Amino acid sequence: MTDLESTILSLLRGKEISSLSLTRDALVSVTGYPDRANRDAIASLQAQGFPIVSLSKGYWLGTQEEVEAYKRREWKRLRTLAEKLKDLMPQVNEALKQLDLGFLKE
Repeated sequence: MTDLESTILSLLRGKEISSLSLTRDALVSVTGYPDRANRDAIASLQAQGFPIVSLSKGYWLGTQEEVEAYKRREWKRLRTLAEKLKDLMPQVNEALKQLDLGFLKE
């Protein structure tokens, strides 16, 4: 775990409900790192299994129900984007089919 990941995880401890969420601006102010670095660190923590969820208001450590809802929202966003790209760019459509994501319609 990187120093930034450790810092972000420490900041999120105690923020187990969405009303206590930590905004992107607050993360930049507290960590001193750019927004992109903070988001990359959060993605890494999520990949490590930490239940970090987000809405436009910020990040928090979610319950199992919130994590499941977050995953559903993210999959819906991905499907919407894939459908949009499929219609706009045939070569992207072929690449997405090869990835076998299981949600593209013929």
